[in-house]
Amino acid sequence: MALDVSILTPRREMLIKDCEEVIAPSMLGQITVLSSHRALMTELDVGEVHLKSAGETTLLAITGGFLEVDKDRVVFLVDTAERAEEIDVARAKVDLAESGEALKQLNIFDASYTDELARFKRAKLRLDVARVNG
Repeated sequence: MALDVSILTPRREMLIKDCEEVIAPSMLGQITVLSSHRALMTELDVGEVHLKSAGETTLLAITGGFLEVDKDRVVFLVDTAERAEEIDVARAKVDLAESGEALKQLNIFDASYTDELARFKRAKLRLDVARVNG
């Protein structure tokens, strides 16, 4: 039996039917969901989501939220979700460079350090999902 996957963000909803396997970045580590999975609710970290179906894998970049699993239904409630082909690679490269430079000028006690680190992680994730490195 296949999984029905819903990915909900404040801006849109993505529905994926007939998914065989879901791999997601929980706060405690990577989690894999297969058909007939035990009920689960977990907090998600910034990271890659892998949706496997018919020998193909769809990659998404997500920036945190929650995952709910109930048998063959998987629901992501996330801040953002982007497919690899939706990522603006040029913008992500600029964000990575700018946030990297900003982090060099800051220390961990600066008020803006956490925001710049989150920006850096998001940009790196987006480039990783788009498979454009460096």
